[in-house]
Amino acid sequence: MRKNNKRLALLFIVIMTMAFSSIATYASSETHLRSWPLLKQGHKGTNVRTLQYLLISKGFDLCPDGDFGGATRSAVKRFQELKGLKQDGIVGKDTWSKLIVLLRYGDQCSAVKGLQYQLRMKYGYGLTIDADFGPRTELCVKDFQRRVGVVANGEVGHLTWYYLISGSGF
Repeated sequence: MRKNNKRLALLFIVIMTMAFSSIATYASSETHLRSWPLLKQGHKGTNVRTLQYLLISKGFDLCPDGDFGGATRSAVKRFQELKGLKQDGIVGKDTWSKLIVLLRYGDQCSAVKGLQYQLRMKYGYGLTIDADFGPRTELCVKDFQRRVGVVANGEVGHLTWYYLISGSGF
């Protein structure tokens, strides 16, 4: 009987530790996710091109030129409408969170191009921008994740996208 009580107490401690750890990780990542960069018509650059690649991955027909012009604004507004967001054509925290996709080894899509573009142009990784999440992309993602202090699992989720896009990397 005494062994069962000890086991139950130990199990309780393990479960509570895991629960609090998960809550702390979630709260920490949510804090970071509050300050995504705002993009709107007239903006240019790496983040705009990444936005365009992400919109293309959602089925929009755009030229990824890094210029937030009328076509990009229209695509953003239509995307916002489809996702039930405020249709202002401005990409902020809510729009980013609906746009980004989980990427991992083996994926092949324009969102991978956005990832590769960020890693190459903003952070200097020697990647080919080819939409193929292969071994080289995975290696660069893991290195980036280690440098910014997140779990280096090679998967690009909300927190890794945040660090890439916000410029909060190294």
